[in-house]
Amino acid sequence: MPSILKKIELDLATYLYDHVQSGKMKKEEAGKIAQKALTELPENTPDHKLEKPLVKLSYAFPQLSSFFKGYLDEVREFILENLREEKLKGRKYE
Repeated sequence: MPSILKKIELDLATYLYDHVQSGKMKKEEAGKIAQKALTELPENTPDHKLEKPLVKLSYAFPQLSSFFKGYLDEVREFILENLREEKLKGRKYE
């Protein structure tokens, strides 16, 4: 199963490409979004550390907040599931 980060990267690239091709977004705007996403979501970022960058991106680009919200929900569910598993094992969550 691909990481949440890989899904975000692929889906965001597809979203930006489709919107530029359809004329809903200018290339410059798509470039700014892509650059900010690369800055906020560096390669190999663990899934449990994606919450803050996704929130930052949502605020930076309100027009994409619904796009990022879906992934934010997925990250939060991932974190909660890990917390549940660690609690069952009697360990602290890192």
